[in-house]
Amino acid sequence: MDGIEAAGQIHSRFGIPIIFQTAYSDEKILERAKEIEPFGYLIKPVQERELYAAIKMALYKREVDEKLRENQKKLRHALNEALRRRAEVAALLESSRAVLEYRKFEDAAKAIFDSCKKVTGAAAGYIALLTQDGSETDVVFLDSGGRPCDVDPNLPMPIRGLRAEAYHTGKVVYDNDFSGSQWASFMPERHVALDNVLFAPLIVEGKVLGLMGLANKPKGFTENDSVMAAAFAEHAAIALQNSRALMDLHKKHEELEKTFEKLKKAQSLLIRQEKLASLGTLSAGVAHEIKNPLNIISTSVQLLQMEENLSEEAKEAYGTIIQQVNRAAKITENLRDFARERKPEIKEIELHAFLEKTLALVEYEMKAENLQIEKKFHKDPIYINGDEDQLAQVFLNMIGNARDSMNEKQKCHSYEDLQKMGWSGRLTVQTGVSGSQAFVLFQDTGSGMTEEVKGKIFDPFFTTKGEGKGTGLGLSIAYGIIEAHGGTIKFESKEGKGTKFVIFLPLNRPEAGTK
Repeated sequence: MDGIEAAGQIHSRFGIPIIFQTAYSDEKILERAKEIEPFGYLIKPVQERELYAAIKMALYKREVDEKLRENQKKLRHALNEALRRRAEVAALLESSRAVLEYRKFEDAAKAIFDSCKKVTGAAAGYIALLTQDGSETDVVFLDSGGRPCDVDPNLPMPIRGLRAEAYHTGKVVYDNDFSGSQWASFMPERHVALDNVLFAPLIVEGKVLGLMGLANKPKGFTENDSVMAAAFAEHAAIALQNSRALMDLHKKHEELEKTFEKLKKAQSLLIRQEKLASLGTLSAGVAHEIKNPLNIISTSVQLLQMEENLSEEAKEAYGTIIQQVNRAAKITENLRDFARERKPEIKEIELHAFLEKTLALVEYEMKAENLQIEKKFHKDPIYINGDEDQLAQVFLNMIGNARDSMNEKQKCHSYEDLQKMGWSGRLTVQTGVSGSQAFVLFQDTGSGMTEEVKGKIFDPFFTTKGEGKGTGLGLSIAYGIIEAHGGTIKFESKEGKGTKFVIFLPLNRPEAGTK
């Protein structure tokens, strides 16, 4: 090792400034000397004043360099601190968003925990909530950090050890030598290995309701980690409070919705019953008063028709009169039936056989109108109790309405347009069992109903059919019949798409149709 190498070692190891004093001025030697960055290079002979000045400059330069290095160190520390603070603020903002974003506490707590774990550098942890009696905690979720953990996370955790200190004091606690501490003896078998732990309580209105645990941070937790964990635990506590408040609001909203629906149904039923009661009283009197004049008109017109040499115009006029008299008589008969409130004559009915017989009355005519009936009957017999005449009236009304709606659609569109739409006139009649009730579904591909029409279809005398094609009593009477049988009618309809009616009736044999 020559002088240049020795000087280089001294400079690099101890930071002592080097000044070369030599008689050599060879360029190669000078280049080697420059590599160790000397503070001076003096060629002999050297005067004392020159040497003193070189040493003074070397010491001054060393002092300046040390100050620069110190400043750089401080700047790096400040920069690292600023970056750390920035990361902490970003994590806290992310945690705050989770509080506002998630309705369920489980989702918010997971997001908050992940932010806390990221900023503190912990590898594992969990969030748990206190049980009602306050003796243990239930884990909301657990992150083992990749280490094996065979303990069931659904098992409650007794409040003891370091956890108990966090619960009882309401303050963050941590231990960086957990495996060697007194608390380690409380750990269950096959629990994830813990090098260090930190526990931050979730406090709501002054009460500790849960705990956020962090574990296995390289180099251990710090006081700053304690402060940050407390902030994140506060976010988790707010999320818990929000979640419970939202659950209470949602529950109350559902209860109010149910109460409102019941009130609407009760109001609708009350209005309908009042209408029917008033209508019943009126109907009985009107039907009686109208029947006699109608009979007189019908008899008189029939006598006139028997006269000889009637013109074609007169015959047509008399026929129209008879037609309208018969229509008025039919309305009168409906009014009388409506007012009678006749109790149904109940007997056991096998639903499928009864429907086959009812559908047979209209099947041929519907086929002639290019309308198909599709039967989807339950695989097993279904037995109900009912009045055959009244139920036939209901089913025929459903079929008739569907038939009219589909025929109306055929009139409103050309055959070519219907073909392009892929439309076919089809009435689906389906049966089934739902709990203790049988149901019959009538679904058509007709014109459907508007929202305004849907609100009025069970009102007496409301009809969308043309003059002379409906009295508006069909569905109102059907509703009353099904209600008298202990059943219900529900419907769905979309304008231009068709309508579905579902009639529910109590089963006579609960086991029937459920094999």
